[in-house]
Amino acid sequence: MKRKTARQLRGLQKTMLQPIQDRDRRMDILTGETANDVHEICPARMFEKGYKHLAFQMKNMCCVSRATHREAECQKSRWQMLTKLQELYGYSYEDEPWSSVIRRGEDG
Repeated sequence: MKRKTARQLRGLQKTMLQPIQDRDRRMDILTGETANDVHEICPARMFEKGYKHLAFQMKNMCCVSRATHREAECQKSRWQMLTKLQELYGYSYEDEPWSSVIRRGEDG
């Protein structure tokens, strides 16, 4: 698979926003408040070189309020968001980096 450029990644991200907002009904995935942002749960930096585009999959993005977005970079928040998406939409998180986030959240 050919590696994506930063410009391609930004374009991919923009095309993903509307379907995510529709899926989550523009509601914060954790609090149910009105969402202002779309958040990458596991940021591109967590993916291996050449796979950073996977950060922009629907299963790795969710609607969040500004308050939730400020707190979203911690391990606990990542785990909560992934497990909520798993529960609501049946997403599978068997691959890295998601599996590590799920495992650490369940352990602690």
